[in-house]
Amino acid sequence: MPKLLSLRAYAKHRGVTLKAVQEAIEYGRIQKMNGKIDPIAADKEWQEKTNPAMARGKTDIPEYHRSRAIREAYEAQLAKLEYEEKAGKLINAEETRLAWLKIITTTKTKLLAIPSKARASLPHLALGDIATLEELIRETLEELVGGAPNDFN
Repeated sequence: MPKLLSLRAYAKHRGVTLKAVQEAIEYGRIQKMNGKIDPIAADKEWQEKTNPAMARGKTDIPEYHRSRAIREAYEAQLAKLEYEEKAGKLINAEETRLAWLKIITTTKTKLLAIPSKARASLPHLALGDIATLEELIRETLEELVGGAPNDFN
């Protein structure tokens, strides 16, 4: 029969805290006899009855390092973006979208005004010619936006 260990000695043997050994006994993962623990039997029981997901120790360290590496990678990406923005290599997407929207809207308005200007500048044009010109401009604008006619009314 192997030498029995005290709870404290068994905790040292396992490399865990006394509290961990006491909890293992309390939850039935290991057994004690007359206040002592058989280290061979207890090691086997500990291995069989302990949920690896609940185990502490070495598994926490890689997770910490992995989390830290991920965080460092994101911080490096943010620093790169900030540098490129300040260096003038990047532009603000929302500002660019608004600028293009203004250009497109102004272009649409000016193109739709062509028939009225033609009527004033070329009085010999018939009303049917002006209407045809207006329709051609509208059709062309609709084609440019993929046939979404409601955008130009």
